[in-house]
Amino acid sequence: MVGIVFLLNTTYAPYMQKYIDVLESENEDFEVIYWNRLGAPDCPEKYKSIVYNKTSKLSSSYGKKIKDLLGFRNFVLQTISKRKYDKLIILTTLTGIFMCDFLVKNYKNKYIFDIRDYTFEKLYPFKLIENMVIKNSFFTTISSDKFKTFLPSSNKYVVSHNIIREEIEEAKSFKRSKGIEEPINITFIGAVRHFEIDKKIALKLANDVRFNITYHGYGVTSDKFKQFCEDNSLNVKITGKYNRKEKMNLLANADIINAYYGTGSYANLYAMPNKYYDSLIYKIPFWANPKVHSGERASKAGIGINVDLDSNSLADDLYHEYLRMDIGKFRLDCDNELAKIIDEDNHFIQRVMEFIK
Repeated sequence: MVGIVFLLNTTYAPYMQKYIDVLESENEDFEVIYWNRLGAPDCPEKYKSIVYNKTSKLSSSYGKKIKDLLGFRNFVLQTISKRKYDKLIILTTLTGIFMCDFLVKNYKNKYIFDIRDYTFEKLYPFKLIENMVIKNSFFTTISSDKFKTFLPSSNKYVVSHNIIREEIEEAKSFKRSKGIEEPINITFIGAVRHFEIDKKIALKLANDVRFNITYHGYGVTSDKFKQFCEDNSLNVKITGKYNRKEKMNLLANADIINAYYGTGSYANLYAMPNKYYDSLIYKIPFWANPKVHSGERASKAGIGINVDLDSNSLADDLYHEYLRMDIGKFRLDCDNELAKIIDEDNHFIQRVMEFIK
């Protein structure tokens, strides 16, 4: 039996489904151990889950977060010792870090370590521990090849894109539900956590009649951003948390996917956000910072609107860039880029199958 471990609600790990799909195809039993941190259990009922029920705000102090994390660690180690899993799949860097000693001692070469973001790699002790987890893994998953820039040097890395194959099939029935005479809908979907960027977008675009600004999702700065928009009478629609199954409906009115991040951290510079794949799957132009990896790749693939947020004429630039797009070419470029990503992802799936067998 395989144990899948994640230190947050499973809604925040859509990529977990990729492992589950392979496990099910190989008739391998598995259980999901996760932290119901937001107070709303969300693992699908069809999967057997073991839940740590203790709420912990994403905006808590570091001291409080560490204390809560240690509580989850104890729960996980007790569960694993009791359930005696043959192998483990460890989702996210922090999950692997707080389990390092246990993994190296008891599961050497019997776990997959999955890294989806930059965390605290600038801290030498953290990176040293991370290197131990990577070195003793069967392989280590990274969601962007650019992560090798800040991660320890290793031959264990396998790229797994944040793409859900099921969504590709579902998108065949996807239809846009608005006409071109209406305002351009700029839609953000995902974790709201970049307040300064979001604030700048709202100030520059929200009250321009040519645009509608919408945010779907919840994150550490959601409440702060919502309050800012209300205090400044900014016309921004903020809908809050959503279920993955709702994504197609939420994007039905979108003309541009807002994936604009700053360059202040490795997380922004080198990540491949889920929104990149949403753009490809649902064929919605991708607006990103041209100075970050996703913006560069989008521009090269022909799916991006790389208008600089700091432009003095941002609204005009964005408006005219969108209207100039050749939609037929854009759709073809989406298909070509999606095919490349699927080829890369097939290699990851093959490696997971080798792990199971």
